[in-house]
Amino acid sequence: ERSVMVVRKSSNDELRDFGGWHLGLEALGTATLARYSQIVLANDSAYFPVLDPGPFLEAMRASAADVFAATDSLSGGRYHLQSYFLALRPRAIEVLVPEIARRIAEQAGATKLSLIQRFEIGLTQFALAQGLTTEAYCSVAGIGDVAAAMNPPDPRPLSRLAVSITNLTHHFWRHALASGLPFLKVELLRDNPLDVDIDGWHAAIGGGSCTSALIEAHLTRVQRTPAHPPRDEARP
Repeated sequence: ERSVMVVRKSSNDELRDFGGWHLGLEALGTATLARYSQIVLANDSAYFPVLDPGPFLEAMRASAADVFAATDSLSGGRYHLQSYFLALRPRAIEVLVPEIARRIAEQAGATKLSLIQRFEIGLTQFALAQGLTTEAYCSVAGIGDVAAAMNPPDPRPLSRLAVSITNLTHHFWRHALASGLPFLKVELLRDNPLDVDIDGWHAAIGGGSCTSALIEAHLTRVQRTPAHPPRDEARP
C-alpha cells in the first residue's frame, strides 16, 4: 500500500529547499521515517532523467554510504555534497534530521548564499564530523585534469582558489553526462551564471523521459532576461 503526503511550504519560504524538507520530515515523523531503508531529498533545480536513470538508481540502492549524493563540489572553498539530490540511510536520518531542524530554528534573514554555507556546505561538514560515510555518484575527484575539463578549458595555472570555485554541474556538465549522471541543471541552461560553453547539450542527452523538447518548453516558460550577452557577443 502506498500513500501520498502533500506538505505546503508557506511559513518558511525564505528557507528554500531545506525549509521544505524540514516540514516534510517533521510531518512524516520519526516512526514513519524509521520504516524506510533510504529517504531521498530532492528539489526541482535539475532536469531528470535526461539519460537512462537505471545505472544511477542502482548505484544509489547498492551504496552502503550513510549519505549518497548525485554530485559533490568544492565550490565555496569547502568540500560538500550538492543538495539537489541526497539519499539518507537510517544513521544519516537519525543524525541529520534533528540537525536540520536545529539549524532551521536558528536561521534568520536567510539569503541563498547563507543557506548554502549553513546547510549545503555546513551539513556535509557536520555529517563528516559525526562519522557519517558519504558517496557521490559523479565526483570532482574523478576529474583528472580540472582545467582541461572546464567549458571552455581554462589556460591559467590552477591555484587553490581556482579549484575551490569550480562547480561540477556547471563547469563539468559534459563530463557529468558522459559519466552517466542523469541530471542537467536548470540554472545552467536558463541563466548560465558561470558563462560556460553549453553548445551541444541537446545531443549530449537522451534515453531518459526528460527530453530536449520538454526542456525547451520549460525554458520558454521560465527564461529570464540574460544577465549578460551570449558568449559570442560578450567577447570581441
